Amino acid sequence: MNPDGTQDSFGVAFHGDDNGNIWQDGVPIFTSDIEGMREVTLGKLVKKEGVKITDLLKISGCLRLRILVDSIDARDCLEDAIDINHSHDVEVMVNELYAANTYCSTIKGGSTNIRLMVAAQYGHGSETDYDLGNFSDQSNARTKGISLHINTADSSPVKVRLLTADAPTLENQDLITYFKPQTYKVVALNQGWFYPVFNFFKDFLKHFGIKI
Repeated sequence: MNPDGTQDSFGVAFHGDDNGNIWQDGVPIFTSDIEGMREVTLGKLVKKEGVKITDLLKISGCLRLRILVDSIDARDCLEDAIDINHSHDVEVMVNELYAANTYCSTIKGGSTNIRLMVAAQYGHGSETDYDLGNFSDQSNARTKGISLHINTADSSPVKVRLLTADAPTLENQDLITYFKPQTYKVVALNQGWFYPVFNFFKDFLKHFGIKI
């Protein structure tokens, strides 16, 4: 649920509970008695014509989950290609990721031990690429233990914004991986009260077509 009371819409959604049970699009796929990482393989994710989607891949409240994705084409999505909220011990590995309108990915809600790997990122989000510790309706806890291994197809810098979050581990900052050595631009914003309030009103106003 958004601050203004509207509901987000997703392409593929994974939801979990505190016991470790996981549902995919409302269908149970893993129970809490399965030990270790649980793995899901997805093909090409793309927004359907004529359908408004905020996030193409949504992961909420999940524990010990690994998702392998061939392609995420979020070019027509309003917010994220990947939205991770209040989840722990999660790994997402993507071959191709096309940025959504606002972000490539948001990781928030006190999420911990999240690893995101993208072999080829195409385009950039209008606000930033990877947004860590933004407003969450599930938890105000600090987001930490984030690892990023991102390769832009054109070798342009990856933009990372820190709000209520610790600085991430940048796995390939000085390594040659799939393409040329990757560079990052990490911007840490004020961790006080201002930005949570600012983001609340920003999200509220954007539903009326007002951008700040």
